[in-house]
Amino acid sequence: MDSYNKIIELVRIKREKITTKEDIDKCNTIETLLEDKECFFKMKATTSFGILKYLGIEDDSIVNMYFDLISPEHYKNKVVSARNIDIKKSK
Repeated sequence: MDSYNKIIELVRIKREKITTKEDIDKCNTIETLLEDKECFFKMKATTSFGILKYLGIEDDSIVNMYFDLISPEHYKNKVVSARNIDIKKSK
């Protein structure tokens, strides 16, 4: 499972366990951010680290996951392919 899909899965798992309005709001915000497959390219690294930590990524894995999320492979596989689908749908 790639890092982006892992984050989506972690949000789903987190949502099943939460009970406070604050955590519901955080999950809603993260889900909204993830709708944009370029979100990790657009936000500050510290914000990304905070999201990853909130979702339960171990401290020693956060940096590696972050770099995976902003890697050229992620950009090519997620962002470019999503843009191509959007272009095809609009024709």
